[in-house]
Amino acid sequence: MVNFLPNQTVGAAFLPPAPQKITKPPAPQKTTKPPAPQKTTKPPAPQKITKPPAPQKITKPPAPQIHIRPATIADAPACAEIHCRGWEAAYADIVPAQAIAKKNAARPAAWPGYLASGQYAYYVPVLDGKVVGFVSLGQPGANENLPAYYCEIAAIYLHPSVYRQGIGRQLMAFAEDRAREKGKTAMMLWVFEDNAPSRRFYEACGYRPDSATEEREYGRTLRSLRYVKELYTA
Repeated sequence: MVNFLPNQTVGAAFLPPAPQKITKPPAPQKTTKPPAPQKTTKPPAPQKITKPPAPQKITKPPAPQIHIRPATIADAPACAEIHCRGWEAAYADIVPAQAIAKKNAARPAAWPGYLASGQYAYYVPVLDGKVVGFVSLGQPGANENLPAYYCEIAAIYLHPSVYRQGIGRQLMAFAEDRAREKGKTAMMLWVFEDNAPSRRFYEACGYRPDSATEEREYGRTLRSLRYVKELYTA
């Protein structure tokens, strides 16, 4: 016989508890991939700097071929002309124009006497059959007070049309060779102190001023310097 407790529901003691709902865990959050690193763009390679071509060396044309010979009386007109044009070109800013004109007026008549006197040895450079200059050589005067081994270049002139062609250097070298042949071992010459181009030329040829000076009147008082050079034998 089964005894029921009051207010007890029949069969209640035998019902299992309701199962608890199983809560699903939250879905894992999607992992966001970090953005791919941006590609680094290499800077453009620097352009090669092309060096400009080296400037071409300017080659001076060779000095014209000249023939140098002893002057003759027949060369007097050409020498007088060169003497006149040489003074006008070289001394225009040094000697007053009236003095140049006076000197030049006397030259045509004077040159035959210069060549015939024998005081100096005259030589002329010839270019394409034409006399274009002259140089005169001799023994320095006693007033120079120089040893006997000196040779004087009394005058050297070129026609202005052949300036800066190397003829002057050839003529100077020729004069020095003639001096050596005569046993001379030194040269001397006079040049106006104010004649800067001629002084540069002589200095380029190895001449240097010594202590001697002189003054002369050419419409005004002009001072000249004595230049000297020792000659060396090979």
